[in-house]
Amino acid sequence: MLKSSLLVLMLVMFFASAAQAAFIQDKETFSGNIKDLNTWEEFIPHTGSSITQNDGLTVISGADYTTRFLKVGIGESVRVTATDGPNSSLDIFLTTNSGGTTTFTTFDSSYITISQTYFFDDGRSEFSAMQGGLGVASGLVMGSIIEPVGIAHDLEITRLSSNLAEFTVFNIQGSSLFQTQLSLNNIPDDLYISLSAGNAVFHDVSVVPEPSILAMLIIGLLALTFINRHTKCVRKS
Repeated sequence: MLKSSLLVLMLVMFFASAAQAAFIQDKETFSGNIKDLNTWEEFIPHTGSSITQNDGLTVISGADYTTRFLKVGIGESVRVTATDGPNSSLDIFLTTNSGGTTTFTTFDSSYITISQTYFFDDGRSEFSAMQGGLGVASGLVMGSIIEPVGIAHDLEITRLSSNLAEFTVFNIQGSSLFQTQLSLNNIPDDLYISLSAGNAVFHDVSVVPEPSILAMLIIGLLALTFINRHTKCVRKS
């Protein structure tokens, strides 16, 4: 009985660690200069596109970087600190990743996204919340602010329910700048994280609460309960 319980717990922690991989204490910081392609997969659409890491993730010309295993579900949030470049846009997606590494995230079957576009001519950052799939999207502009290029923001998506998501933009001091909600149409509950940009740096990605650990602990507890009940039945018989 004790050996079986210990084995279950060891398996739970192994798979939980594998699922969260580079997410240390629920956060990916892109530290160092070697990309973690066990945790993330990349799509490089054409010559001139690139993804490089140097204590931050720089994404150029429409490339995207998507979690291989980690998903965000109902009641969970993803929050990303990012800095946009001039005349560029950046996007944080929660997506089905149905296209894998063969196409842009906007052509996955379903996704929701929060985005920033910086207009260098008038020094304006515009923030939007969208949902879509297969190259078609709808949503709204959350708001815009005048600011110098290269200002970091925190962008957050929270899955409030199967059919409702909340989108929030924070300044780097943690004050909310814009917030809105979207009613979702046929968006799956559990979605991968994907980062894409024309020219931007992603500094970190946080997931709250960390979904893989919660799921694995629940599975472990159910397994232990089953073992306990099975052992008692065997002893009685």
